[in-house]
Amino acid sequence: MTSHRTEGPADAAVRVYPRAAAVVVSALVFTVAFGPGAALAVDSVDLEVGPRDKVRGTLRPSDERETFVVAGLRGTKVAVVAKRDGATGPRPAFEMLDAALANVVTAAPTSSGARLRGMVLGATGDHSFRVTGDGADGDYRLDLTLTPQKTWTGASSADLVAGGETTFAFAAPAGAAASIELRPAKGSAFVPLLLDVTDATGAVLAIDAASAAATRHRATVTLGAAGEHTVRLRNQGVSAGSWTITVRLRFPSARRTTVDLRDEALGGDFDGAQAVFGRIADADASTTIEAADGLGLDGLSITVPSGSLAFPALISMTRTDSFFVDDTNHVAGTTVSFEPSGTTFAIPASVTVPFDPDAFDDPLSELAIVVEDSATGAQQTIPASSVDTTNSTATFPVSHFSRFQPISPRPRPVRGTFVELELRGKSLPGFGTEITFGRNLLQTSPGPRAAGPGTRTLRRATLAWGIDKGGAPRIAVSNDDRVVAATAEVTDDANVTLRTPGVDVPLVRGRGGDALTAAVAAASEVRLHAMFRGTRGAATRANLVGTWHAQVFDVGAAATAPARTPAGIVVTVASHEFDLAVDADGRATGTESVLRSSRQTFPDSAWLHGLDTRPPRSGTLSPDGPEVVLDMPIGVARGIQGARLSPVMRGDILVGGGATYAGPAGDATRAAVRFVVLVRRSTDATQADLPANLLITQFVARAENRASAPHPLRFGVTGGDLSFAPSGAATLTAARSLVGHDTMGLASMTQEDASGAGTAQVARDGRIRLSGGLPGAQIAPRRSLLVVSTPDKGRFPVGFALPSRPPQSASK
Repeated sequence: MTSHRTEGPADAAVRVYPRAAAVVVSALVFTVAFGPGAALAVDSVDLEVGPRDKVRGTLRPSDERETFVVAGLRGTKVAVVAKRDGATGPRPAFEMLDAALANVVTAAPTSSGARLRGMVLGATGDHSFRVTGDGADGDYRLDLTLTPQKTWTGASSADLVAGGETTFAFAAPAGAAASIELRPAKGSAFVPLLLDVTDATGAVLAIDAASAAATRHRATVTLGAAGEHTVRLRNQGVSAGSWTITVRLRFPSARRTTVDLRDEALGGDFDGAQAVFGRIADADASTTIEAADGLGLDGLSITVPSGSLAFPALISMTRTDSFFVDDTNHVAGTTVSFEPSGTTFAIPASVTVPFDPDAFDDPLSELAIVVEDSATGAQQTIPASSVDTTNSTATFPVSHFSRFQPISPRPRPVRGTFVELELRGKSLPGFGTEITFGRNLLQTSPGPRAAGPGTRTLRRATLAWGIDKGGAPRIAVSNDDRVVAATAEVTDDANVTLRTPGVDVPLVRGRGGDALTAAVAAASEVRLHAMFRGTRGAATRANLVGTWHAQVFDVGAAATAPARTPAGIVVTVASHEFDLAVDADGRATGTESVLRSSRQTFPDSAWLHGLDTRPPRSGTLSPDGPEVVLDMPIGVARGIQGARLSPVMRGDILVGGGATYAGPAGDATRAAVRFVVLVRRSTDATQADLPANLLITQFVARAENRASAPHPLRFGVTGGDLSFAPSGAATLTAARSLVGHDTMGLASMTQEDASGAGTAQVARDGRIRLSGGLPGAQIAPRRSLLVVSTPDKGRFPVGFALPSRPPQSASK
């Protein structure tokens, strides 16, 4: 797409990049049919770059287009190379477009991409290089080299009359020094005189006539803006004559920089929604840049005054992750990032950002802007210099580039799409037991302060087991798949109630807005609830490449025990850890495994505890629309495969599970309910990354040797606060509720003090090791969420911890 710039003699001191009218769209990919098989792609990147820049980008989704705009000069030689980045990336192709978006040339394909050499621009103006892929998904490289013409020569096509004037045009970069020499043609009566040069802005640069000689006139002028320049010349002789002219340009080589727009650099979701818009700001002219429509940045702009920059610079703008400010003020609009990081302004620039009007009672008195230094993380709160309540934008001065976020003192709403997890353990009469796993979807529409009317799509699997009056095994599996109305009511910033007909679920929110959790205990059941913001778009194999930490929680029952144990009921609870390295074909290879299990058989009621450290066999981790399928032999007796997972927290965490049957469809003589969490491993965590205070919730299954109960599996939930000191000391203040059976087979509820003390150390693999009886021997940190697991003899907890306010008594 073009830069849509406006400049001219009437406004020579200002360069304006007005908003394009619905040209660039990134958050959604639209397909418009023009005929059979025809489609219109859209651009998620519309960025002006320098003539010698290197670009690293990501084509995701695979039909994405990314456009790079270069201010090209007539006579410039063009060399462009596009290559796949790595062995699995797309093979990129590109076309060059002129200012009217007409195709000038399509690059010749190569085995790894496309290249263009030997091209000379025929006109001055913006030229665009539009990059597309070959259907694959992944990263690419683009290397641009545009070399302006340094020497311009010309000659008259006819004699110029005595006293006559004419012009000669040439193109030059900004700030070039032009040495101009005008001579008569051989044998001509022409007497040369250079009058002046009109530069690209329309300014007239005078030339000293006293330096003219009878046979030549030499002059040197320093040009301003880049573009077309015109020399005006005259025949000072008394007779007509022909002439020749030479213009030699001296200018510094353009700086070569690398622009990194890869998903991993921008932290975008699976839909490629991390759009980028940018243009080059002048050093000697005021520049206003407005984001194009369709980027989700309506109202975003920056004005850089003349003299603020030492040299022209690319200024890009994009949405970015919101960041935590404090326990009083919270994000109230789009968080934006301006690049390049570290840019400073001698004269403050003026930034305008959009805000959410629903986040304020009175934005004129409440709204402020938090500036976070992208390098140090230091924050500064500044008031807006002006607030436009009609267009919902705020304007403020900046002296350097950082991340900018509007903030509000009001509690945050719960809006958008969240994946909700349920783990519920219940005691049934007659020594019966029931466990439910739910992976639900909550979708709410925007409302003034709470989420508007929404829906809760339930996907629950329940396994119940026990014995009948004759002592025979009784096993039942059921599913609850339906859609119910739901709202998320905000009591205050920490407490949210998920309301559905007949059921209210209290949830506690951590300092971040993307995760909520709570432990709930009733008379005969315990539940863990957690909600995580869903990831936009669909996963691809390229999204999933990496190393993952996996936690698998299984409860299984069978009417026939393994041959080495007496016939009857077998209950197995297992916890796994393994790294998952996913290649381009989706193959997943387990490199580490710790599987602890407890098995209880009937009628002897003995618990058998086991440890298995064999790495799991290879399988696949594959995208399937909005979900991801983990197909590895894991879980109960390593016989459960095909776990369906939902990406949450920008795709760095996968959660899911469900019910699985070992026999024919509908055969519940052997069944299991499974809960799976995969966390993309962070290997650069340090002790400093430990949050000071955590809100912690856990669901635990406890296998106990109790001869009085035929199958004494007890379920519990823990809620509390976990705090870390800089020294590594860790303190837990928590309560635990447990449900099980008494000797008569009736449900019983007990309460425990789960408080404790120990130490916390971050290992080199990025995991946090806890000691001292704390609920979580290993915690995997990622995006302000810690996944807790402690597989030990007869005890199998799984849970989450969120950075919280100290103290967080609402979790108990």
